[in-house]
Amino acid sequence: VHESGLAIEGLFTGPEAMIFSGDLPIYPVPLKFNAGVFFCRGEDARALMAEWRALYPSKLWHKSAGQWNFQEHVWAGLAYEQGSFAEKLYPKYAGTPRFRPLPWRQLQSPYPLPESLTLHFANMFRPNAILYLNALKGR
Repeated sequence: VHESGLAIEGLFTGPEAMIFSGDLPIYPVPLKFNAGVFFCRGEDARALMAEWRALYPSKLWHKSAGQWNFQEHVWAGLAYEQGSFAEKLYPKYAGTPRFRPLPWRQLQSPYPLPESLTLHFANMFRPNAILYLNALKGR
């Protein structure tokens, strides 16, 4: 959480079970759901998590020497959390009152923007995490 003055609970303003945002617009095909940062609450969210978990094709994953490996590697495809949600659950629940998107700048930004509640240091932005933490130490 970047903006500690804002309470996560304050994001829930109605019957939302899940609050999320999409990919940054820099990606070639930005998905409308990014699994990096999202928030859930209540029994509806618990049911949604169970539905999501059931989408994982366990036969394609195996654990070897303490590491999980995927047999048919398609990054963020259907066998990954983001791909499975974006392709299977987003179309099913988009536009419902219990499923509320926020702008990516609020939840997925790799930079501390004025409107950022959380930051997400995905792939090429991982070095930003070190810079961000060092900047916090200097305060």
